[in-house]
Amino acid sequence: MPEVSWASIAVMVTIVVGYGALMLLAVKIMIESLKKYIDRRDVTREKEVEAIYVHIDNKFDELTGQLTKNNREFIELEKNFLKFKAQLPVDYVRREDWIRFGAVIDAKQDGLRELVMRVLEQRGANEHGS
Repeated sequence: MPEVSWASIAVMVTIVVGYGALMLLAVKIMIESLKKYIDRRDVTREKEVEAIYVHIDNKFDELTGQLTKNNREFIELEKNFLKFKAQLPVDYVRREDWIRFGAVIDAKQDGLRELVMRVLEQRGANEHGS
């Protein structure tokens, strides 16, 4: 068996340690690169999430404004309906009164026509009979 010297063992250990250090350095560089990538991705995601929150806030404000407007319009519609509801009996009574008034006028006209016809008949009879 060949004899191994301490120098050759030292060279082998140095090579193994150097190779291990090189591998550790490569792993460290990869980990740092991965951390930078994750940090950039997180910043991008945070910006995207912030943009989504801003969009949601804007939509919420828009919907709140629309609901407020719709509520005002509904209240106005309700007021108008209540006014209409209050005015309806008055207008209906006016209509009934107008119909009744028209019927009375028609009856009076019929009576007046009959009276005029009688007067004309009497005159006609008096003129023929005299």
